[in-house]
This record gives sequence, structure tokens and C-alpha cells, in this order.
Amino acid sequence: MRTIIRIFVVLSICIFALTSCEKVDFLLDGDFQGSETPYLDDLSSKVIIKSSKGYSSAVGLIYVQKDLPTGFKVEARSSAVSPITSATWSIEGNDYQGTQIWHKFSGLGEIPVTVVVTFENKTTETRKITVVSVMDLSTVDPIRYFVTKNSNNTYNVLLLFSRERLRHASDTNFFYIGNVSDWKRIAIQPAQKRYVITPAGQPQVTNDVGKYIGVNLTITSSLSSHNIAIIHSDSLWADFSGSAFIKESNPGLAWFTLYDGVLTPQGDSYDKHLPGETGDAYFRFTQIGDTVTGKVKLYFKLADNFTNAAFVVRQLEGGTYSSPIQMWSVTDYPQWGQIELPITEMYGKICAFRYGPNSGQATVYSTNMPKSFFYDPYYKNLRVIISRAY
Repeated sequence: MRTIIRIFVVLSICIFALTSCEKVDFLLDGDFQGSETPYLDDLSSKVIIKSSKGYSSAVGLIYVQKDLPTGFKVEARSSAVSPITSATWSIEGNDYQGTQIWHKFSGLGEIPVTVVVTFENKTTETRKITVVSVMDLSTVDPIRYFVTKNSNNTYNVLLLFSRERLRHASDTNFFYIGNVSDWKRIAIQPAQKRYVITPAGQPQVTNDVGKYIGVNLTITSSLSSHNIAIIHSDSLWADFSGSAFIKESNPGLAWFTLYDGVLTPQGDSYDKHLPGETGDAYFRFTQIGDTVTGKVKLYFKLADNFTNAAFVVRQLEGGTYSSPIQMWSVTDYPQWGQIELPITEMYGKICAFRYGPNSGQATVYSTNMPKSFFYDPYYKNLRVIISRAY
């Protein structure tokens, strides 16, 4: 079997060498931190698995943080002819039901995840992936950065972009674009395509394949936001979903600020100071007390500042929705509103919500709602379950 694989790799190298003007790099076994084998998505599968931290099986490895509750959901790939209606998960000896579930990982390293999905047309698929559990998600972000001060009060910013996200590129001619280049397309030179990070945590150019593509920028300290994208295959932007630099609205454009020498990612999954213990940049919640007498506080981010007209509706057992529930404000978070429910109404159940800015128009919902990880495009609502994982 290994002989066949080696023959396939040699043939692939020959084919690509004839079709590219630049030496082609091949990312072989062991190239990526935390994985014994290179990541390749199963394109024959009709199922995509995503995590609450923004990672997606469609574009790369899914990383999780040990002892931190992580949300997972399944979505039908665009090639699927029918939407997903139910799913059964198996993770670390635990079984879960639902297209969206939460799990707190107790182990480290590679951990298998299996989900059996049922489509609306009654067909099923079993999807198996491997997630990588680490102590600190920031160490495996697909975008890394290093800042050094220059003598003229500017800063050199080295941004490193994971080559894992470029595995399906049709050639090795890479470019960057964004407001960092006044939206001009800039070629990345060959020497900048082979970075590694040493055991001491420092960037280093290698003569080997490398794990990162590098971009060096000279930036003046300011509160302005900067953005950058990596172009491959002539016109495609690399997808860096899961990075602290990435906003859900565009997974190819990385955002950051640089002020007084401190670089701060500006993506949706960046660990900002947000209300609640668990969730994303648009919907969060906190469990208070036990599963009998406790409560759950639910937080919703509006597109504009909160007003007393902001509302939530809950999906009832028969599929209809409740009358509008008035939100109240969240101290220090002007765009957020909140409600509180008894935990007995949520524990072990799939609960669905919609929310909006004006209860006088109770069928007009916030434009932020579809941006949340918890949003289900099939049911067009936010769906969450409070389970034993907490």
C-alpha cells in the first residue's frame, strides 16, 4: 500500500512540475502540527462539520481546546440534494442527538468524532473526522504574527499564514491584497513561502517545505483597522476560518489593529470581553445553579444599540412561536440585550429563538441573527441545547 502511495506522489510531482513555472511544494506526512497525516477533506461526503470557534472540516483541521465546551454542528454540502434533519454524535464515549451539540474535551491530541446524519429524503451518511485537542487554541491559529519596532517609530509586522489552508491551490504563485497594500495585488516571493516557527517560538525561513507563507509589512502605530487576504490559484482567496483574525462575513479577509506595538486580531472568534460564559460574537449564554433550580441567561447582539423595544420569541413545542419577550439591557454592552429562563425549560432540550430590534414588528429579525454559529439556515432560528457536557 505504501508503495502505491509513493508512486502516486511521484506521478503527482511530475504532473505539477510540467504545469507550473515555479517549483511545486508538496506537503507530506507530518507537515502540520498536531496531526500525523496531512488534512484532506472527504469531498465525496455530503456533510460539513463546523465548530463554534469557526473551524470547518471543509477547509482544514478542526482544533478544540481541552476542558472548554465546544459547539459542533453539521451542515449539508452544496452538493447534497436534501437538507439534514437529524444527527447522532459519538465523542469520547459520549452520545449526543441533534444537528448542533456541545462537548467538553477531556483528552489531548487527535480525537475521533463520528456523526450519523439523516437527510430529509430519509437517506443517511456516517461522517468520521479527527479533531485535535490542544491546551491553547491561540498556538494553532492558522494566522500567526510577530511585531518588532523600527528606529523610525514604525513597526515591522510579520504575518504567517498556514500552508494547510493552501493545500488545494492549483499552483504556488501566491499574492496578498487588502488595505495594507492599498488593494494592489502583491506577489509573495519564493523565500517568503517557507516559514517555520522554532521550538523557541520564533519565525524562521527554511530550505524545506515550511508550514507558513509569510508577509512582511511596515506599519505606523494607529487605531485604524488593517486587513489582508492571501490569493491563490490566480484569483481565489484562502479560507482562514477559525482564526482570531477572521470575520464570519468573509473568511478570506484577516483584520487586525496595531497600536503602540500591540497587534490585536479583530475577527469574530477573537476572545473579546463579551457577556456570558459561552457562545460566539452574536449569541451567548450562562448557566446559573443546578439543573433543577438553576437559570439560564441568554444574550443577543443587535445590529444597532439596544432599545427597550428589543425582543425575543421562542419556538413552542408545536413549531409556532411565542409572543415577543422583552429584552433588558446588558451593562457595559450597548448592542446587547438579555432574557432569563428557568433551566428546566432548556436542559436536555433543543431550544430555538429568534430576536429583533422592535417588538412592534415581531416578524422582522436582527440582521445579526444569521451570522451566529447557532443559526440554523434550515429552521431560520438560533438553536441551542444545555446538556450534561456542562
